[in-house]
Amino acid sequence: MSETTHDSDAAAFVAHWARVGPLLAQVTRQEQRQLTEEQHLQAVANVLEPAKPDASPSKTSGLVEQQRLFLKGRK
Repeated sequence: MSETTHDSDAAAFVAHWARVGPLLAQVTRQEQRQLTEEQHLQAVANVLEPAKPDASPSKTSGLVEQQRLFLKGRK
């Protein structure tokens, strides 16, 4: 792939997300407004779960898994 093609693809990607990003954010906000109080509380609990004092720490940083997925994607 030439540098010009790469630059053109990158510019198209950025332009696409400049259009789609705000629409996606609007859909997300609408979906969040439709959640019940119980659903909101569950979402907050899910986010805070890893910060609980009795939560077991992660045994890995996830880097090995990330590298495995990158390798899988190259094949």
